[in-house]
Amino acid sequence: MATQSETGIPHYFRRSASVSANYSWTDLIAGVGYRTYYLCGQNQWSSFGPYIFFVTPRPMDACSDDQAIAIAGLTTNADWTTIIDKDFDLLFNMPAIIYGTAFVNSTVKVWSNSDASPGFAKLTINFYHVSTDAAETLLGTFTTDQMSGISTPSYSRYSIPISLSNKKFAIGEKLRLNVYVEGKIESGKTMYCRIYIDPTSRQTFTDILSTTVGSDFKFDVPFKISI
Repeated sequence: MATQSETGIPHYFRRSASVSANYSWTDLIAGVGYRTYYLCGQNQWSSFGPYIFFVTPRPMDACSDDQAIAIAGLTTNADWTTIIDKDFDLLFNMPAIIYGTAFVNSTVKVWSNSDASPGFAKLTINFYHVSTDAAETLLGTFTTDQMSGISTPSYSRYSIPISLSNKKFAIGEKLRLNVYVEGKIESGKTMYCRIYIDPTSRQTFTDILSTTVGSDFKFDVPFKISI
């Protein structure tokens, strides 16, 4: 039950004290603090979708162990073809400044229906500033080397640094992470691709370097520190 303060203003209307921010010494000299976010998926309680994809700051479970952005047999073309183009938005409820280099970790699976004809894929990560009127401004981009896989799937784990243009974000604006994949395979064959997005990384795989890798997709956003 709310009580009156000596000023006559109910306590639930009173402003809280200023936040006490703690930074490491290296954060302070760099002027940047990082926050980690994860891509996650939910299939609305149906094993057949539709799927909801979103950004979360918490390492929560995705709706199933194999939750992924995926295509299944959409590319039978010798030319590079867009097979995945998915946006993930982070909405700003307070003003902030993006300042420095973002880091992305992702596991990608590529395979085909033919041992004689591998499928090929390239992953591109784009970061955009999105204004309140939905106008996009590219802040930074990175494209991986081409991956390949036959009927035995190939797993690749990426650690990607992306230098971002310094940008102020106002209330209601968004930081957009765009996941873009191109694929190709010999005409008449079929290739497949998955990008895993389970924040708690409940699945593990052996990648092309014979290293055990997880099934999360996380990215670290650099925010300018106000001192």
